[in-house]
Amino acid sequence: MGKRKKREQSEGGFTVPLSPGARRALVGLLILAVLGGVIYFLIVRFQGRSAILARHEASLQDYLKVRGTGAAPAQPYVRGKIVTVDRTVKEIDPIFLDLPADLRADSQEDVGAVVFLNWQMKDTGLVVVTKGTTPVPGAPRLYERTCDITVVDRTTGQVSAQTTVTSKLNQEKYVPDDIHEGRPVSQVLSYLTGLTRK
Repeated sequence: MGKRKKREQSEGGFTVPLSPGARRALVGLLILAVLGGVIYFLIVRFQGRSAILARHEASLQDYLKVRGTGAAPAQPYVRGKIVTVDRTVKEIDPIFLDLPADLRADSQEDVGAVVFLNWQMKDTGLVVVTKGTTPVPGAPRLYERTCDITVVDRTTGQVSAQTTVTSKLNQEKYVPDDIHEGRPVSQVLSYLTGLTRK
């Protein structure tokens, strides 16, 4: 009987069940491995994005000297690849990193157009309330976020496109200023990627 049991164990791929402590240790190792992979990915991504921004930060003063003249044409366009500049704080706007690769300039030499962004926040005079309830004193204010977009053709110095986008005035989706920034980033990206390329 003992010989048959040993034979079955060897032929059937007998495995010893893990103890609860060993199982916890294995799960812990798997969690650490996954977290390590995520952290590594985020570090590499951050370094890559930082390197891209650093290349343009060195040319920021040149971009700020670009002064678009004239009104935007009836057929707005963008020439070549672009860099986005926050005109208020005078720095490369991080929305630049969200542009598609075929529109995002890798270096100053690639920049065919400078896009100036002017972010603003306007008080709508409304407050944030739960739908169907009465506003209470001290309720958070409801803000409308806008962004003025001016695209300047670097070759001609002319304004090639210009518009203002805004976050939607939807009481159910609005949140107070101190909870979420709520910039109309997707609208800016949609406008820039939709422009005619030259």
